[in-house]
Amino acid sequence: MKKEDLHNVNWDLISDILTDKASENQKAEFENWLNQNDSNSSFFNKIKEIWLKTGNLSHFYSADTNYAWEIVKSKTVQKHTKVVKLKRTLSWAISAAASLLLIFYFSKNIRSPKEATLSTTNNSIIAYKLPDNSEVDLNYQTEIKYNKKFIRKNRELRLNGEAFFDIEKMKSKPFIIHTEQGSFKVLGTSFNISSYKNDSLLSLFVKTGEVEFFSENIKGSVIVKKGEQIHYNKINKKLSKKKNKTENFIAWKTKELTFDDLTLEEIAAILKRVYNTEIRFENENIQQIRFTAQFKGQSLDKILKVIAITFELEIQKTDDYIKLLEVKNEQTKGQNN
Repeated sequence: MKKEDLHNVNWDLISDILTDKASENQKAEFENWLNQNDSNSSFFNKIKEIWLKTGNLSHFYSADTNYAWEIVKSKTVQKHTKVVKLKRTLSWAISAAASLLLIFYFSKNIRSPKEATLSTTNNSIIAYKLPDNSEVDLNYQTEIKYNKKFIRKNRELRLNGEAFFDIEKMKSKPFIIHTEQGSFKVLGTSFNISSYKNDSLLSLFVKTGEVEFFSENIKGSVIVKKGEQIHYNKINKKLSKKKNKTENFIAWKTKELTFDDLTLEEIAAILKRVYNTEIRFENENIQQIRFTAQFKGQSLDKILKVIAITFELEIQKTDDYIKLLEVKNEQTKGQNN
């Protein structure tokens, strides 16, 4: 397909075709376009192939896609400027897929970007395979950046947010993750790092293998082994290390939670990381209630309902947070049953 013809691609029509939402008239229009020439058919097949591979990603952006990105942006992205949600419209994702395809078409005419960026929104979690076959899951509002010569030059990336890594072992090239407050060096292991810019703590939980943590604010380095976790306070520069009894640190990925005699305040902090929802309390008495339970694959609503029924609490929802209150009367109590 010639460069000038890409301006005339009906992205909305392609979106409806791929999601089986096209009307009979749209289907006829699509068939007519498809049969105009072989390049249209070939172009659509490549779009479909890339969409199937990247449609689950909330956002893939390479810094200098220039002309290719502007075409897609003008066709689709400007129509969807709101925060992308899990049940997002396909047009955004189509634009991501199309962007990748257009980058392929114009790679000879555009300066190749040195850095790739992968990020998630406020309502999305994604899984991704890096060029060295290492796997990474990104939690909400997370971004990683790495050099396009990832394997040939080194295996280093920058992280802002929270991610679970399963690293492919390569003895000659250790895998290094840089964050704002320190770096992590591994050979082959799986672990979770939480390092949001606005959080006071940087956290590491090692599921398998060993991870080495080093920072300019501490002497030497710290080796963290399987089943251990560390917390590094960004404010007072203090580091703590301990054995981990549960895998709640990766519950945002597995949706498996274990509460062992925890206060509701502690549970609320865990649930916020897992479901990206703030939970508040009417008073301190509710905060200090202790709860023991296990949940596998349950929604936040179901977990809170169990807590509310157990301790006779009321659930109050707003657009910004959920609040747990003491039941005021028998009528209100019945609402939680």
